[in-house]
Amino acid sequence: MCCDTFATACYLHLKAEAARKLIQQVLDVMGWENRRTFFNRLFDSLPGNEVLYTEAIPKHSEFRRLFAGEKS
Repeated sequence: MCCDTFATACYLHLKAEAARKLIQQVLDVMGWENRRTFFNRLFDSLPGNEVLYTEAIPKHSEFRRLFAGEKS
């Protein structure tokens, strides 16, 4: 579930929609303990890397198709 939700948030962010709250919820579910620096760096580096980050996680085929036309 977290992978698909993160992929959705990356897609929304790529489309210039406010997805930070959705990403925050995914990271909250995963837990911030011992990950705070990593998660904060992920937030900071997300702009321009949405497709790359989405490609790096396992996700359902619907999300692979969603991003198929978005590669830069």
